[in-house]
Formats: sequence, C-alpha cells, structure tokens
Amino acid sequence: MESLEIVANQMDTLLSTTLAIPCEIAHYIVVISALKKTWDAKKSRSQPMTTWAMTMLCCFGGTAVVNFLCGNPVLSSFTNNRSLLLASTIWWLTFYCPKALFSSVTEWMPVSVVLLVMKEIIRTRKIQKGIALSRPIYPSSFILCSILGMIGACGGGFIKTGALVLASPWDKETIKTFSFSTVTKTCLLFSVAYNLQIDGLLQTNFKIIALCQASFLSAIVLSAKFGMPFNPYAAIEKLICSIFVDYEALSGGEVEPKEKSKSKEKKATSNVVEKSTKDKKKE
Repeated sequence: MESLEIVANQMDTLLSTTLAIPCEIAHYIVVISALKKTWDAKKSRSQPMTTWAMTMLCCFGGTAVVNFLCGNPVLSSFTNNRSLLLASTIWWLTFYCPKALFSSVTEWMPVSVVLLVMKEIIRTRKIQKGIALSRPIYPSSFILCSILGMIGACGGGFIKTGALVLASPWDKETIKTFSFSTVTKTCLLFSVAYNLQIDGLLQTNFKIIALCQASFLSAIVLSAKFGMPFNPYAAIEKLICSIFVDYEALSGGEVEPKEKSKSKEKKATSNVVEKSTKDKKKE
C-alpha cells in the first residue's frame, strides 16, 4: 500500500509540473484527431472556422458545460491564452498540415499509445475539476456532483455527439449514438469514488483513486486500440436489466418482436412444405 501511495504521489507531482503541458498537448491531439475523422476532407478545407470552433468546443467543452450547469460564466473555460494557442496550433497541424505529416506521426502506433495514456492521466484532473466546480453549488446533492464530475471529463464527447445528432436525420441509428461508452461509464464510477472520498465515506487518498482511474482507463482505451475491446460492466448491466427491465432474459428466453416471430413461423412452414413436395417427387 505504501508503494502504491508513492507512485500515486509521484504521478500527481509530475502532472502538476513536468507532465502538465505534455499531457495537455496529448489531450488536444487525441480529441482533435478523433474530430477530424468525422469531417469530410474537402469540407474541412472549405470550412476552417467551423472546424476551429468545433475543435475549441470539444477541447474545452467539459468545463464549459459544467460552468453552464453550475451557473458560472460559460466562457471562463476559454480564458487561458496559452491553452487556446496550443489547441489552435494542434488544430491547424491536424487538419491542414501539408501532406498530413503531423497526423501520420501521431497515428503511428507507438506515439498513439503514449498519447492515449497521457490523455487518461490528465483526465483525472478533469473529473476533479468538475467536482470542485459543482460541490459549492450543489453541496447536498451527491448524484449531481457525481454526474458533473463525469461531464467535466467527457463533456467534449457529449458536445460532439450532440452536434452529430442535430445534424443527422432522426431515426433509430441516430438514437444509438446516445449510448454511454465504457470510458464514460468508468468516468462516472470514479466520479462517485471521488465524491465518496470527499464525504469521508471512502477511506483512501484521492491520489490513489486518480492512479487507479488512469490505469484502468488506459487499459480500456489501449485494448480498444489493439482491436481487443472489453466492457467490464457487461455482466453487471445484463444482470440488472434482466431483473428490472427484461424479465424474460433472466429465465434465458428472449422476447422477439411479433413481426420477426411471424416471419420465422412462415419460413418454417414453407420449409416443411418444400421438404414434403421433394419427398413426394422422389417416391
């Protein structure tokens, strides 16, 4: 336990000093690279101000959304000139660097792995910031503070998803984009842990929680990066849904839509008829 505390303290110290700017840069690179994949190359070159505005929203959206929900100045998250300059520089390099040299370097597997880990390290601070902003406003609401901590870490993703939903036709496929990712669920889990620690219900150092968060989330994103995604909550979600939502699933059965069941019955009947006709021909 002592060695774990030493590692946690070292990570916190490095994140406050040496790794502060590198982790911030890694965050911008990962976010903007993911945003670029949702844009058509020709449209991105003809709409530079739109891509820049969306980039700023995704990079600083978590704090902006938390500020809005807490009644604080929304634009206060955009007041750091150094951060704006860094994000804007990486925006240009990612979207408009000649021959996509910058993207080819950042997407190289060893570099990409390092960037993903560094992004998850700085995500610990984003959850803590979301909680720090929300607790003075909602001191008696454990649930709200936990949700706002999650939004502080994943707000940019919510903004990007919301923008895609608004720009897309409203159908079943659009609704699927509202499902929470494994990373978002994990952020909510650790946001709850931070709030429990602040309330004195979890007897551990918040730095250890941050180390566990960074390690767990790094494992999740890297497994997805290497094509081996896993959802540690799948079994629990299935059990809870089977008890409170889908009662047939608990008994092992599945409820099928009427149309599907009818089509299956018709198909089975036609197969029987075809088989009987073939047997008669043979006779």
